[in-house]
Amino acid sequence: KVSTKGYFDAPGGESIVPSGDVTLTIGTQSITIPAASLTVSSGVISLPKGAHPDLAKFILDTNKELFTILTNALPGTGVPPVGAPVTSHDLLIRIEIPTAGDLVTFETTVEILRSSTTSKVWKR
Repeated sequence: KVSTKGYFDAPGGESIVPSGDVTLTIGTQSITIPAASLTVSSGVISLPKGAHPDLAKFILDTNKELFTILTNALPGTGVPPVGAPVTSHDLLIRIEIPTAGDLVTFETTVEILRSSTTSKVWKR
């Protein structure tokens, strides 16, 4: 599972309205969020609970410039498994939103850490 939240800067400081499916990439795993499953209200793009099998929460608030993502169990992210000889990993997080005018992309790479190679938990 991946849980992340943070800030972003919307282009021109305006609300973003998806005109198609949103693509969320976590590590090497891409998740397509159908536009029809998203709700857009007063500058907030969100996914209702239970609307996507890979996501427990997805909120992009263009007013407060905040995002929150919480996945369900998500294989294929490229995060090293328990026993791999590493205790740090760079994890890509990218959100691509097609709009009427352009493709809006937010992207960051987060260094995640774990206390030992046998730890199951990675943290920022």
